[in-house]
Amino acid sequence: MSSGLEDQPPAGRPMRAIERPRVDPRGLLGQVIAGRYRIEDLIGEGGMGAVYRAQHTGMKKRLAVKVLHPEMLGLNEAVERFEREAIAGAHIEHPNVAAASDFGRLDDGSYFLVLELLEGEHLRSIINRGPLPVPRALRIAQQIAHALRAVHKLGIVHRDLKPDNVMLARRERESDVVKILDFGIAKVPVNALAATRPGLVNPLTKTGMAYGTPEYMAPEQALGEEIDGRVDLYALGVMLYEMLSGARPFDAESRVQLLGMVASKPAPRLSERFPLLGVPPRVEAITMRLLEKSKDARFATADEVIAALDEALAALDRAANKPAEVEMQRAAIGEAATIYALNPVPANPTSMPTARPPMMRRGQPLTLLAASGLLLIAGLVITAVSLRNKAALDALEDAAQPTPIVDAGAPDVQATAAADAAPAPPPEPARPNKATPDELEDAQAKGAPALAALAERYGSDPAVLEALVVAYAKEKASYKQAVRTTRKLLEVAPEKATDPDVERAMLMVANGPLDTADGAIELMATNMGSRGPDLLYELVTAPGIGKYPKERAGTLLKDPVVRRLATPALLMANDLRVAAPCSRKDLFDRAKVEGDARTLGLLKPMLVTKGCGMFRRSDCFACLKNRAELRATIDAIEKRLGK
Repeated sequence: MSSGLEDQPPAGRPMRAIERPRVDPRGLLGQVIAGRYRIEDLIGEGGMGAVYRAQHTGMKKRLAVKVLHPEMLGLNEAVERFEREAIAGAHIEHPNVAAASDFGRLDDGSYFLVLELLEGEHLRSIINRGPLPVPRALRIAQQIAHALRAVHKLGIVHRDLKPDNVMLARRERESDVVKILDFGIAKVPVNALAATRPGLVNPLTKTGMAYGTPEYMAPEQALGEEIDGRVDLYALGVMLYEMLSGARPFDAESRVQLLGMVASKPAPRLSERFPLLGVPPRVEAITMRLLEKSKDARFATADEVIAALDEALAALDRAANKPAEVEMQRAAIGEAATIYALNPVPANPTSMPTARPPMMRRGQPLTLLAASGLLLIAGLVITAVSLRNKAALDALEDAAQPTPIVDAGAPDVQATAAADAAPAPPPEPARPNKATPDELEDAQAKGAPALAALAERYGSDPAVLEALVVAYAKEKASYKQAVRTTRKLLEVAPEKATDPDVERAMLMVANGPLDTADGAIELMATNMGSRGPDLLYELVTAPGIGKYPKERAGTLLKDPVVRRLATPALLMANDLRVAAPCSRKDLFDRAKVEGDARTLGLLKPMLVTKGCGMFRRSDCFACLKNRAELRATIDAIEKRLGK
């Protein structure tokens, strides 16, 4: 269940809470609030408030109740966000939007909001596990687009659409039921606001102010310009990009840099940035159109997006059915070929007429030639099946493999016979395939050119190739040769994937210029066995690694092919790394068995009980309730590792 309570205020408007003692949110457990909602459990807590599981005492219906922290009282912005979410949730009746049913104040003055209780998982948690299959990503995007159609028809613009505000709920026989959450900074028509609460102070529609989450802002939104529903469609494009690749189009270390990239740079194409993913061109085209800089170049409405997604899904379904048809055709041809193979016969047929090859006119398409060849093959196969007699099969074999007739007394035949009768020349002495220690040492002293010359002579000598990799990795200008040579080295000596010198060389290249980094990173993912994922993890977590290598390596660690190569210990550490804070406790039992030093490095900081919230006083892992299970997990890993 999403709290929807952000620790960060909307851009351009700082929010300051009233200084007063923090109240323990668990104090409401077991109480009945507003005379009708019994608070049963704490679901989550944010910087502004807490979300509880509750039951309506009269209707016996379970609901979610969001309560603003008492220390936020007097903060108009927070209260208005609550009310805005209530208004939007009450007016939008759509199965893909979380409904709001009540809003009010408690006896202590705290504001509360009653929402539909959802059981499921945030889209953010799912994306963190890796790129989604294309059909699943499209179906999720399709439901979001349907919700946006209903939202935009009411003149509401969500303005903060992101994976954290999308829940994939579970129902009896359904999964991935999209629910859009948190309309706290939505742009809601003034008349709708006035009908509920005349005189609302801040409708959040001021020109020049940027509201939303920077990574998902449309360019016009980032620039504080007038907005409409197309900013939500842009955010949908960012989420679709992220679902397909595991990465956002833009990321930067500072908010200013990020907003500058959003406003000025075109989004990088999926096919260029992530060629290994194989995103279908039609799907990429939809994604890139949603991410157009100019709002006029994007889809105009959610209806247009829905139509495009429907077509893309239909194309995927058609493509999925084609292999079955091909297999049927292959089976038929295979049966005919089997009949032919089981009836071997001598050559020299006399009963089948000679077939002339088709004549090609200048400029005739090659497809016509291919079609003629297929017809000829089909005719031969059908003949083999229907004419089971020996003579017909003789003829088919002769048509497929003609046997030339020669004169035994011809000069060429006599010369061949004489050559066969002559004694064979003595074999040449075998050439050495490895360099001597002196040769290798001398070449290493002279540098990469001498080692390259030595590799020309001893191309399969792992020692020479390894020395050349190390030499190439010392100069950025030679990084491409380093990757190429490493690939060749691993072909002749796969065990070199665990050689420290080779590992250091590839990590150095991977952290180098972008035009060569990709080659080293993909080599780790495809050519270095179980050691490759370990090196990718090192790129993600080690200090001093650039932003692009971290992001690219992190994406590959989500790839199913790469995960199949990884060790259980590596998978454990990476899954813990990308898990949402409150989901990490679900991995404790597995960590006790599979965790290593990398897992310990992620678990031990969780023992700290401060560091989050507006004043950095809140517990980042409050959902753990106590640290007993965490300490037991750490102790079990250390005992197993002998620490």
